[in-house]
Amino acid sequence: MARTASEITKILKTGSYSSQLPLEHIIDYEEIKNRRLYPSIEVVSNSESLRADRKREEGSQEFEVRIYVKRLGIMSDEVERLESYEDEVFNLLSNSSLGDHRIILQTMDWKRTNVNTSPVHIMSTLRIKVNRIQVAKILNQDGFLIFDVSHSDSDNKPSEDYRYVSVFDTDIGDGYDNVDVPVTSNTSDVPLHFSGTFGGTFVTHCMVTPSDLGSTGDKLNQLRLLNNSGEKAEVAFIYNDLDNTINPDKILDSPLVEIDQILRLYRTNDGVVFRIIGRVSKPGNIIVS
Repeated sequence: MARTASEITKILKTGSYSSQLPLEHIIDYEEIKNRRLYPSIEVVSNSESLRADRKREEGSQEFEVRIYVKRLGIMSDEVERLESYEDEVFNLLSNSSLGDHRIILQTMDWKRTNVNTSPVHIMSTLRIKVNRIQVAKILNQDGFLIFDVSHSDSDNKPSEDYRYVSVFDTDIGDGYDNVDVPVTSNTSDVPLHFSGTFGGTFVTHCMVTPSDLGSTGDKLNQLRLLNNSGEKAEVAFIYNDLDNTINPDKILDSPLVEIDQILRLYRTNDGVVFRIIGRVSKPGNIIVS
């Protein structure tokens, strides 16, 4: 998880500063102006935001580290002291983790301001923004896939139907080849058309969860394996999708599929996705329920 202002303050208190900046002057809140001590460092949490799509949620968090040094007359000495504080703060935070492995972007920007109202001082602000993956999942799911035990021909079948938790971007296509037969008696040279063999393709994507892997024939790591007879298993899937009406109906598509390939997609900063690719070996029913 991302850091809090209090945790960043603890990191900054491990640093080495001049004797003019005691550690109790490093705080995790914005001090009232008339009570502010100089020099001092304040860590303030600015905002959090969340952006979500159908596959994941991405959150961002912003902090400000504000360094205050009073101007007493010799500006060069005060700027030099301020720069030493800036260097120490930057080095500490650059070498620390501001979150877990799901951070996808981290930015740090300095801004220095001369404040001419009493007490006259210099304020240096380090703005930190951390973007991270909150969740890798399917949001507002409108379809799911079921392994149909009763119509599947595979070894070591489970005792009941299995529902794959997060399935998206499913393509199912099937039909009959066209056979063109030229007929010499046809003066227009247009061949006659006959139906050929049946075939089709099945492609879907599954965001993998621990329950999708195992030892029974419905699990993703088992689907691509041959039966004990050395033949491909025929898997009966039931794909359940919703139409795009306000009160959607369920569309059920139930193809019989020979699995050709399980393509494992391991992507940086994303959930693990398995792409299931197969051939439709038998026409399935398409109904509305």
